[in-house]
Amino acid sequence: MGAPEFHPSPAHSPSLSTGSWSSIARKSNEMPSWRPESSRCECCLTIQPPTPEFKPSVTPAELVASEEFIRSVLYYAHQLESFQRAHSNFEELKEYWTPEVFGKMVHIIDMAGCTRLDNALRDFHQSIRNNGLWKNWIEEVEAYPRFEDLLLNELAQVLENLSPKYLKDIKIEHLLKIFDPSCGDRASCIQGKKRKLKRQVQKWIETQPDEVLDEYWELVTALKWKLMQVIDIKDKEMEERNRFKSQSRDWRRKTSPPPGVRGFSPRGFSSVGWPAIKDAFDTCGGMDKGSFRGA
Repeated sequence: MGAPEFHPSPAHSPSLSTGSWSSIARKSNEMPSWRPESSRCECCLTIQPPTPEFKPSVTPAELVASEEFIRSVLYYAHQLESFQRAHSNFEELKEYWTPEVFGKMVHIIDMAGCTRLDNALRDFHQSIRNNGLWKNWIEEVEAYPRFEDLLLNELAQVLENLSPKYLKDIKIEHLLKIFDPSCGDRASCIQGKKRKLKRQVQKWIETQPDEVLDEYWELVTALKWKLMQVIDIKDKEMEERNRFKSQSRDWRRKTSPPPGVRGFSPRGFSSVGWPAIKDAFDTCGGMDKGSFRGA
């Protein structure tokens, strides 16, 4: 006899009722592509640029500010959907990403018409935003409304936790854009409770010199009014959420019976129903033992 064959018998094969073999094949066909969405972009930035030449005399700041380096980062950011991973040593070059260099990169992205890097760009800015003041970051992208909105939304999310060091350098024009009630998307991005938002705006006013407050007193007044309008919007949103919660049925909570229908209560039955039943039983003369035997 030859060597035994170790093959799966029908008893050990997966049942066809569960579709195990077919499900394995189906899953392999339905697996999403590992390539990120940005890698499917067809803008000119997806063409690999020539590798920047290494020059010992070039400082890290000059290297990061060079157009060749920026285009190389943009190319790999398309492939990896991450600006941090597009660097070979991001932690060493992180501090050299200034608002000016960031604005230069945004200009290149805008000229290429690329729209697939917005999420990666937002994450990248969150990791380098401490390299400059908020007013400088926003001023560098004011010529590009899409990227200005991106930074204003980010500022709206962190406004409640900004220290006076960074809060005092925000321009009044940028605060007015953040607290603009007509921009519903940005108003919904504003994080924080009412008292914290009021406190932050009051802190900003206190940190401004008198010359600025005297020059822009009309804008400061408009800022206070817009703050109150945003707070009203937040109050209405909170009321809607609370109303929805109260109207939604909770299957863990015992609901009361509808009006006119009395629910069964053992205590109520014993105190109210039993005397009436006992009287009816006594009136009929009771029940003999034969009735239980079917007699």
